[in-house]
Amino acid sequence: MAITTDIVKAIAWLEQHPVVGTAILGSLGYTAISILRAIYRSIKNTSPHISPTFWTLGRKFRIAAVLKYLPSGDPSGYTQVQHSRPDQWQELISIKSSLCNLHHRVCPKNKEDVLAVIISRNGKENEKVINFNR
Repeated sequence: MAITTDIVKAIAWLEQHPVVGTAILGSLGYTAISILRAIYRSIKNTSPHISPTFWTLGRKFRIAAVLKYLPSGDPSGYTQVQHSRPDQWQELISIKSSLCNLHHRVCPKNKEDVLAVIISRNGKENEKVINFNR
């Protein structure tokens, strides 16, 4: 019963002080919306970059391409070489699966290579990028 009387007292106080009450209610609403947006952004994970370790059910991931960057005299400093077929990119990376093909790790075969792996983790999501040595 004490909680309901406290709520009634708080509502009565807000009615007696409309300017302060409006400021308090506005800041509470703004805070609630900000917290909900932060939770939504963390769940949505809109970043195009992912870590080399990921989880899938089975081997449903799809590698679109592996980009190898070679040093050059260009202003960018690198020349990009694309490897799209599995027989090409298997020379550059290996995929180690564990826990009954649920946990996967993408590993470059040469630790010094500058690579970008374009991958779709479940075969349906938008493609993400895994960078090595960049």
